[in-house]
Amino acid sequence: MYCGDEVSALVGDVGACVSKFGYAGEDTPKAVFPSTVGELLPEEVARLTKANAGGGEVRRWSVGSVALPVRRDGLVMRSPLNEQTGLVQNWDALEQVWEHGFSELRSNPREHPVLCSEASWAAPMQREQILELLFETFEVPAVFVGRASSLAAFSAGRSTALVCECSGASTSVVPVLDGFILHKATRRSSRGGIWLTERLEQVLARSAGDIVVRPRYATRRGGRVCGTVGVDAADVFAGTHPSYERYYKLDVVREMKEEVCALARLKLDKREIAALIPPGQAYELPDGTRVEVTPDMFSLPEFLLEPQVDDASLPQPPAGASAEPPAVPGAEEVQDMGAAIDAVASHVPLPKMLHDALLNCDPDIRKDMLQNILLTGGGSLFSGLPERLHRELSALLPTAMKPRIIAASPVERRFSTWIGGSILASLGSFQQLWLSRAEFLEGGASLAEQRFPG
Repeated sequence: MYCGDEVSALVGDVGACVSKFGYAGEDTPKAVFPSTVGELLPEEVARLTKANAGGGEVRRWSVGSVALPVRRDGLVMRSPLNEQTGLVQNWDALEQVWEHGFSELRSNPREHPVLCSEASWAAPMQREQILELLFETFEVPAVFVGRASSLAAFSAGRSTALVCECSGASTSVVPVLDGFILHKATRRSSRGGIWLTERLEQVLARSAGDIVVRPRYATRRGGRVCGTVGVDAADVFAGTHPSYERYYKLDVVREMKEEVCALARLKLDKREIAALIPPGQAYELPDGTRVEVTPDMFSLPEFLLEPQVDDASLPQPPAGASAEPPAVPGAEEVQDMGAAIDAVASHVPLPKMLHDALLNCDPDIRKDMLQNILLTGGGSLFSGLPERLHRELSALLPTAMKPRIIAASPVERRFSTWIGGSILASLGSFQQLWLSRAEFLEGGASLAEQRFPG
């Protein structure tokens, strides 16, 4: 047992797109930065070390909102989490994210207990490795590992809820009963915020005028750099790794997605959607290119509510975009997650996922779940999503069953998992639930499943 009343706990939530770190008891995280990190290729490190002989150590990793945008030749983008499953795939990158989080908070990890989140369908093996990372690498005094959906429910003041999370990696529906996840009723789709961003990139590529999206580091007005006529970004930044270029191209597309995309309260055809778009509405890219908003762009979130589309139209990363293949859990791990959770989930429309999750819950708790449908995640911020989801779910349910969708403020939805961890770690009654370093050294990582059951 660890009782840390006299020391503030640290709360960390590493997502597929953004990581959040802060102190327990606070309303919002103090540090919010990209989860993806940059790593210099070994040959580039050797070259710079030789060139800078006697000039100090060459920085191998670029982490955070300040260091990462500084382009460097040979800088490869590494994502700690898989963009389809939301599970950890690169532990070196995850270590860098946690180290940067502690640095941003200006905290010594040896002096603060740490509450961290993990995917609701994560296998016990991952939880054990998280404990090893925090206890052995950072030597924290105590740890608690919470499931993301349970923490999101706590952020809304509920221990029982049907958590509908629209994250960067995926869209999921997770029933939470008294803080515990009902894995057999959990449903997950492979379409998330990253998928929608890639889809918008395809729409732009097919639009009239062959729109070319350039990353910010390579743009000046007219697509030229350095103010030199006849010099193109491709020539100036020839040493840029493809993964870095693609990351910042998608960052531009993501901002456009968040600005122009929305959902109509009713399912409309393209002609009706076009009537909703103000005449002449356009979005300006960083290089000055003006993109006229079309129905295909405006209605992009419709893909969350539609059945599977043809494989040929699914976003496919270009060759060389990723420096490492996505890690897929082994057969034993997948079995532990439950039959409903696949290594790479196929797509089911969001209203259908909610309906299926409800039907797979015990009849005695369906009413409670139906009245506590919690909408969370950055992908839930599309205008019109709560109303549309309520309408389509109501159409699937018997007339007597009335769903209630809880959509908090944008800040609360974006940081719901972190806020839930902040609330939980600040409760006096919670302090006995910490797993202390002494217990870990005595019992080993196998204590993870015993102390932090799903």
